[in-house]
Amino acid sequence: MAGGTLATAITTQASCPWTVAADVSWLKMSSGTSGSGNANVSITFSDNYDAPRSGTVLVRWPTPTAGQNIHVAQAGCRYGVSKTVIAIGAAGGLASFDVLQQSDPAECGGATQDRCVWSARSEVPWITITTSMPRSSSRTGRIVVRDKVVTVVQAAK
Repeated sequence: MAGGTLATAITTQASCPWTVAADVSWLKMSSGTSGSGNANVSITFSDNYDAPRSGTVLVRWPTPTAGQNIHVAQAGCRYGVSKTVIAIGAAGGLASFDVLQQSDPAECGGATQDRCVWSARSEVPWITITTSMPRSSSRTGRIVVRDKVVTVVQAAK
């Protein structure tokens, strides 16, 4: 899941021009995107703490369809929450839920669970308030953990 660099060699005749380009934004060429003849090409990629992803580096010479592809797959993480709705009384209070994480792939040789990174944020300011506020109707807010949502419903006074 951590970012890094891949290296590949282009082997062709000295007079043969070539280009390299990725079909996804998270793959970048760090050693040039064109040349002639033999060359080493470095491909960098960013951290991935979301779902597994894949992309292709297109190596082309002299026509857009002649060349080879380098397929790159990167492990990722999947997340879950132990509760999707939390009910809080009109007087307010504390509540909690667990965040579950699983690296993907998880089989032997795959990524490890302790490398998944996540953060939670409230989409409404009242979820972080520690004193009750007068109100005449119930209210609802959401806490988002990556692609998982926990809905918090507070009863009216």
